[in-house]
Amino acid sequence: MENPKTDFYLVHPPLLLECRRGLLLLIIVDSNASTSSLEAIVPPPSSLTLLVVDDDPRVRHAAAMVLQSKGYHVIEAETPSAALRLAAPGDPIHLLITDFSMPEMTGLELARVLKEVRPKLPVLLVSGSLPNDVAIGEGFDILPKPFHAEELLSKVFALLAPGSLGAALATRT
Repeated sequence: MENPKTDFYLVHPPLLLECRRGLLLLIIVDSNASTSSLEAIVPPPSSLTLLVVDDDPRVRHAAAMVLQSKGYHVIEAETPSAALRLAAPGDPIHLLITDFSMPEMTGLELARVLKEVRPKLPVLLVSGSLPNDVAIGEGFDILPKPFHAEELLSKVFALLAPGSLGAALATRT
């Protein structure tokens, strides 16, 4: 029997495709909920800052353009040292997207350094040669090269949405 005071909203199709933990998330919202209360559950992309690090300018710019086209605020860095300077403490960084093979240090090493000061920072390692078990053991996600824009966006949404949804739902109870 259907409850007349409850509507079901599909927040974003990739959320249902990315069931990384074997869970299916269904959000039930009161039909009287305002748009602003829905935005509290899923923050708009424009409120999220992504740090994209790749020494190949073509890959870095292409990824940044895809993400910016969806409304994300993107900071680009061509080296790990530049990324560390740009990720100053106190500045919001909601996701690190980094190439694995770079000069100075690997993307995995960069992620480890940033997670020392930002322990909850989600990380997406992009690589054409990284064995999956290297990053998965540390809780990082992997996007193999070459990749399509849809694959990048799906990974980004999956990495950002669970924490955002969990935090928003926790504050609403």
